Amino acid sequence: GRTVDHLARVVPIFYKEGKPRHVAAITTDLTDTKRLQRDYQTLFEQVPCFVAVINRGHRVVKANESFRRMFGEPTGEPCFRLYKRRHEACPDCPVDRTFRDGESHSSHQIGVSRDGRSTPYLVFTAPLLQDDGQVTHVIEMALDMTEHQNLEEQLSRANVMRLALVENSLDAIMVFDEKQRFLLVNRAAEKLLGFGREELIGRRAWKGLLPGEAQCVLSGRRRRLLLPDSVLTTASEEHVPVRVAGVALKHDDTFLGSAVSVQDLRQIKNLEREKLDAERLAAVGETVAGMAHGIKNILTGLQGGMYVASWGMQRADVERIKEGWDMLTRNMERISELTKNL
Repeated sequence: GRTVDHLARVVPIFYKEGKPRHVAAITTDLTDTKRLQRDYQTLFEQVPCFVAVINRGHRVVKANESFRRMFGEPTGEPCFRLYKRRHEACPDCPVDRTFRDGESHSSHQIGVSRDGRSTPYLVFTAPLLQDDGQVTHVIEMALDMTEHQNLEEQLSRANVMRLALVENSLDAIMVFDEKQRFLLVNRAAEKLLGFGREELIGRRAWKGLLPGEAQCVLSGRRRRLLLPDSVLTTASEEHVPVRVAGVALKHDDTFLGSAVSVQDLRQIKNLEREKLDAERLAAVGETVAGMAHGIKNILTGLQGGMYVASWGMQRADVERIKEGWDMLTRNMERISELTKNL
């Protein structure tokens, strides 16, 4: 009950009378061959790229569904007319190269679809050989690279923006590989470390470059790290106050390296010292002002006592002299007390 594809050759068997009484039927089972042909045809038609079979005259003798949908029915037209709407063969044609050397080739091309839209694609050519090794046709496979090109452009724009942000950051940004070698250094990092990036890229981070707590990120043991107040050591062994933020770079569970952002706190520390000095000077100023006010009050009291005592002596008024003397004594005690407090 199994359906069999076969090839039958029937020949007559002649006898003396000259008329055939029997025939011989020679049958070859083609089931596997037909199955392979059907599989090939399915693959040829459904493969998600443009496939065409081209002869030595550059004419497309067969094309798959994707090709026909994009460039139209071949009907024996030259490939350069179908692919690019050209009237002559393309320069540096990969089909010509395959016909010449019998090898596979690839190249990037810009095609024009039947609606006039430019389409970038990647072309692969391979020879179709006869038993004697002669190349009779070339099979050309073209992959539409429009989406890939768009993604590349988006990635390129994103990369430009990322580099601009990293390069112009006020903080020093350093990226290390899994062996703690410099991969990326921005301008702020060059200025902070005192080295050009050509001297740093590929070099292993020296001991003490970052505080010891940062090793957990540099080695991938910890995902993130923030040190608000720490110290960085330059190659010249200068200790710089810094704020450090780090992150381990991982893809799934694979450790790829780390990125570290370092903020130089020297200017901030200087401003803090200047602020503290200003506060101290302000405190001294307030103290001096208060002291001057107190001394002024005491001097006023002394002047008053001297005036009263002088007035009493001029008039021989013992009571006035005593009153002035008490004022002098009282203010002298205030001077003594003020001096001791200071």
